[in-house]
Formats: sequence, structure tokens, C-alpha cells
Amino acid sequence: MSIRPLGAINYFRNNKRRTIPLLVCCALCVYFIYIFSMYANSSLYMGEYLVEGYKGYSILYPQKDAGDVNELLIQRIMQDESTDGVVECGVSYTSFNMPIGGNYYTKIYRVEKKDIEYMLERLGLGLIAGDLPESGGELLINYRIARSKKLTVGSEMGNQVNEREVLNGKYEVAGILDGEMLLGFIPVNDIKEEPYRVLLVFHKEGRLLQSNEFLERQIKSKDISVVTYKQVKSDMRNEGTSMNSIFNATQVIVVIVMTLAIVNLCYVHFYHRRREFGVLHAVGYSRAQIINRVFGEIAILQCIGFCSGIVLSILTGLAIKYFIFDPKGLPLQVLNSRSLLQTLTIPVFMTAFNIMPIARMLRKLDSISIIQGND
Repeated sequence: MSIRPLGAINYFRNNKRRTIPLLVCCALCVYFIYIFSMYANSSLYMGEYLVEGYKGYSILYPQKDAGDVNELLIQRIMQDESTDGVVECGVSYTSFNMPIGGNYYTKIYRVEKKDIEYMLERLGLGLIAGDLPESGGELLINYRIARSKKLTVGSEMGNQVNEREVLNGKYEVAGILDGEMLLGFIPVNDIKEEPYRVLLVFHKEGRLLQSNEFLERQIKSKDISVVTYKQVKSDMRNEGTSMNSIFNATQVIVVIVMTLAIVNLCYVHFYHRRREFGVLHAVGYSRAQIINRVFGEIAILQCIGFCSGIVLSILTGLAIKYFIFDPKGLPLQVLNSRSLLQTLTIPVFMTAFNIMPIARMLRKLDSISIIQGND
């Protein structure tokens, strides 16, 4: 047997058939974990993206008929010094589909035309195509919704056009909005004709917390539900905790299974190199030096596998983003520190668990017996 005791890289280069399976296993483990982490983190980001919209306003839902949303309630809210404006509107919904997983339901507000311009200004939304709608048969939608449904200005939308659409009726897309809020708007001539109405309460600049506290303490009752940024963020945090728990459990299972496979491969790999280690020990290498050498080889293998897995993951992520997420208007963070940190634990974990059984084997090394062929 040809012995090449100098340099781990030289050994890898001259023993490709033995080292490539170890590299592939590590790279695949990193690849699957990173891709899953990338999607899970993007889903969390999408949830946070939706929650941020509630920084601009709060919603009051009457529990009884729309007649309970009256002028006296609006006047009471307007008297609070943290309130900037109140808009009465009806609510419809459309769906925003993720490529994998469930649907997000986003609001389409039915408001009087004079209120649309005020809401766009307060929410930091602007037209990137088309014009403001002029009649109840037209609507404005966010560009992400438009991409998701493959709509442009002049396209028709509604369940009378597509039976799978959530939005009732038939509407023409008059304009497309930019901005960070997944909303739509339909103008109505008289808001009092809407069968179900809610109040949108807009707070003054820098008065979000005061406005939320006023609504929860002074307005919220058994007849009126109040949805604020604080409440929605808390609910999203709980959902995010559940998703993280599922991801962490999946990650642990994958890492354990892959670690066991790689530990066995590594053990077999180094077991068949006992003669090499026996010769090294016979010519003066201590057991500690041999173990350090093996540790270095495993660490280098894991680093190469990790880098290969990350590169492959990023290339796959860019392809997914370009061909699947971008056409649907969905965010996908291909490069993110959270995914990198989560996958970085894999080579560390595998290196630690690989070295233990191999070190135990090398401590029992009997160089004379191995060289004589008795072991």
C-alpha cells in the first residue's frame, strides 16, 4: 500500500474515491438544511411583512350590524390627540398564494373615492402603473398581488372571471401600487350602502403606542373588536415560534440521520487506514499527533463539504427566486445570516461526533500487530 503521510489535501487528491462520498454527504446535508431554512425564513419574513402594515393604522370591527358604526363613535375617536383620521370602509378579500404552503388572505378596502387618496398618502403607497379607479367596477392592487395573479392594468379580476378567485364580483385593474403593504382598493359611491363596515383609525406620526392604548382601553368592548399592531405582532410572533419549533425539530432529525451515516463512513474510511497510522506510530508519531492529524482531515473535509453545499444552495436559491418567487411577487432572501448560522452548526456537529469513535480506535492502536498483519 502506498503511504502518503504528508498533507491532508495531498491525501484527498490522491484518494478521491474514498473522500468524495464523505464530501457529498456533508454537502447534501448542508444543502437540504439551507434550502429549507431559506424558505422557512422567507415565510417568516412574509408574515412580518404583512404585520408591518398595522403600524399605519388600527382596525375596529363592530360585532353587530353596520349601523353600529356611527358618527358618535367616529367623533369620540377623533377627539383623542393621537388620532390623525378615521375612515369608514367595507372589506373584501383576495388570496396571495405561496408556491409551497398555505395562502395569505389580504384585504381589499371598499371606500369612497375621496378617502382613497388619503389612505394612499398615510400608508406610503403610490401608483407605479395606471390611474386611480373612477367607478365601483375598477380597483387598485399592490404589485405583489398583481404578479401573483399575473395581472396588469386593464386585466379583469374576481370570481366571475376566475372561479378560484376569492374576491366576489368582476373588476378591472385600474392601477397597480408599490409600497410594503399588500392591499387593494375599490371605490364606492356611498359607504353607507355597504352591508358590513369597519373603521380604520390612523394615528399621528410617532403616536402609534398611544393610539393603540386608547383604542384598547377606551373603545374596545364586547360589541367592538380592535385589531392593533401590538396584537397582530404578538400573534405573528407566536406563529413564528411554532414554525421555528417545527424547523428546528426537522433540522435535528436530518442532522442526526446524516451524522450517523457520515460517522459510519468516516469510521470505515479511517479503519482501512490502520496500516498507514501504524507505520506513522512506528516511525515516531505519537497517538495524540495521529489523532490531531485525523481531526484536521475531518475538519477540512467538513469545511469543503460545507462550502460546496452553501454554493449549491445559493445557486438553487437564485434559480427558485428568479423562476418561482419573483414572477409571483414573493420575497425570497437567498443570502441571509440566519440560514448561514443554522447550517454552520452542521460541520461543527459532524466534526465533533466523527472524531470520537475514531479517536477511541486510534488510542487502541498496536502498530507492531498492524504492520505484521495480525490486526
